[in-house]
Amino acid sequence: MVSRITVRVSLRLDVSDWRERCVRVCSQVERVRWRAKQVADYAALFAFSAGQSQFYLQLEDDVQCAAGFVAGVRRFIRQQNSVWAMLEFSELGFIGKLFRCSRICAT
Repeated sequence: MVSRITVRVSLRLDVSDWRERCVRVCSQVERVRWRAKQVADYAALFAFSAGQSQFYLQLEDDVQCAAGFVAGVRRFIRQQNSVWAMLEFSELGFIGKLFRCSRICAT
């Protein structure tokens, strides 16, 4: 099963007041603000995923998967002979990282 998760606006972290706090210490305020929101969003997705499936795959909303991508991921998982915490299907930051929910999701 593949699920698409969309977080309601009311559940998203409001970081608008962080700007003034960061201005004095950060030269890249927008970058710090964006990164803080991104981390909070990832944490919310992990928490939401708890108990929903065996695996959690992080993809962004603008990612277009190649035909057969999910089947390829499943095949690659079955081929693993050692214990793993994370598998990578992309070298771009956090996109394409696959985790076992039992390792990251508190139930």
